[in-house]
Amino acid sequence: MAGRSGLLLGVAAASTKGLVTLVTYAAEFGGGLGDGYRVELVAHLLLVVAACLVVVALVRSGRYRLEIGVPRRGRSRLVVLLGAAGSLALLLHVLRLSEIGPKAYWIAPSVWLTVVALVVPAVAAVATPRRFGAFLLAGWVGGAAALFAAYLAFADEKLNNDGLDIGATPILLFGSTLVALLVVAVLDARAEPARATA
Repeated sequence: MAGRSGLLLGVAAASTKGLVTLVTYAAEFGGGLGDGYRVELVAHLLLVVAACLVVVALVRSGRYRLEIGVPRRGRSRLVVLLGAAGSLALLLHVLRLSEIGPKAYWIAPSVWLTVVALVVPAVAAVATPRRFGAFLLAGWVGGAAALFAAYLAFADEKLNNDGLDIGATPILLFGSTLVALLVVAVLDARAEPARATA
């Protein structure tokens, strides 16, 4: 249960950026967005509902908890630091976007992702059993890697087509923290036997 639940929660956390993008875009541009928009919106909402149901099941099981406080383990502290570094990189990206122009459908989702990039690794660092935290990180990295690729492609498109430099360096820094988080997730998943969380 730890593996699937953690993966789903990590991916769902990354997916919320897409949900914020859709809502912000609709608010800024109004109606007439079509069926594709509605399908994507429903898909994101279903993923959030699934994540909520998983959280309820985890809480009811009593086997999963958050050890609130400063992480004691070195790897857990590293996860928090990497999350903070990734979030800081995204904050630099947000600041660059705000310099270019106040387009809410660019900035609001990026601010949301900046917060999520800090919160998810922090939660993974204090989650027990550790194997659950490792899978939560792995799910986050998988979902965030897709966002990283999309952000990088968007930066390249804006530079080549519109002459706007929205800053690829912070995006690359964020991507590098994802690679480091994946390494830590793998080490944590291997360090704790699967039977301890069954």
